[in-house]
Order: sequence, then C-alpha cells, then structure tokens
Amino acid sequence: MTAAGVNSAVGRLILVMTKHTPIAFIILLFVASACVGQSSVPRDTVITLHRLTDGFGEFPEYNLTIKADGTVTFKQFAKRLVPPSDPRSHDSELIKSKVPVETVAALITAFEGAKFFSLKDRYSENEDGCPGGVYTDATSAQISITLNGKSKSIFHYYGCVDQSREPYPAELYALAAKIDELVNTKQWVKQ
Repeated sequence: MTAAGVNSAVGRLILVMTKHTPIAFIILLFVASACVGQSSVPRDTVITLHRLTDGFGEFPEYNLTIKADGTVTFKQFAKRLVPPSDPRSHDSELIKSKVPVETVAALITAFEGAKFFSLKDRYSENEDGCPGGVYTDATSAQISITLNGKSKSIFHYYGCVDQSREPYPAELYALAAKIDELVNTKQWVKQ
C-alpha cells in the first residue's frame, strides 16, 4: 500500500470514528451511569421503619419496607381509639410503590451518617443511656437494615430523651425522619 493509500484509509477511519463517536459515547455514558447506581446499593439491602403509636393511639402506626431495587411496601395499622365507622379503624391495604435506586443509596448514606451499626439495640429505658430520663406515653420506631450480609434493628422509644427533652439519640430520631422524607410516606399516612 502506498503512502497515499494509507493516508486515504486513515482518513476514512477518522471520518467513521468522528461520525459515530457521539452515539457510542452516549451509549457508554448510559451503561456506566446505570452500573454506578446499581453498584452503590448492595443487592441484599432491606430497610424497614415501623412507627408505633403513643399510649393514647393518637399517632399513625405503620410499617414501611424499602428494598435494594427501590421497591417500597407500606401498610398503616388501625387506630385503636376511633369509632368503627371511621376508615382509620381498619388496617390499610398493602401499598406497593417504587423509589429510584439513588434514593436507596441516599438512605444507606443516612444510615452510615448515623453510625447505625455502632448504636445500641434499643433506647427505651434509663439503663439504655437516656441522659434526660424516660417519660411515658411517647411514640416509638423500630428501624432495621440489612446491608452487605449484616443486619441490625434498633427499637427507639421517643420518651428516651436528652437534657433538652428531645428524643435521644438525636441521630436515630433524624434517621427515621429522613426515611419518611426520602420515601415520602406522608402521601399514604392517614392521620
């Protein structure tokens, strides 16, 4: 092949690459972003939040589960102290929904920020280290996670308070609020 022939072949190759590079780049970017979203959430991830009502049944009680793929299930339980004619006197149907995998990744980040695996398994009595003591008739939450083969569940009674009478530990209380916020449970909760 002559020098002119080589230059012509190289020129055609450059033209083909230039013409199809944007499409190939877009496909590569799409595949890479899909892989990044999936890889940041271990397949065995399961997050649950069970909110329990107070001693008077004033607040809603429900169970929320979020899985690695973003699958969400929600079930609200009957209020005890309402008339049988009230729709809240019956358990809700199981609601199934979906959140983006990025939301699940954000929840995992929130668990890591709260140092969830290093916290105690419960905060409900003075012996659990409630610095401001414990008062009665408060609401509570059971928060659980399975992540990378490890599981932990914490019972958090909001009557376990700090010196300012705020639920203790604050990071656990904030974690429950973050789960509700990111999944938008208020769309399903009947007061």
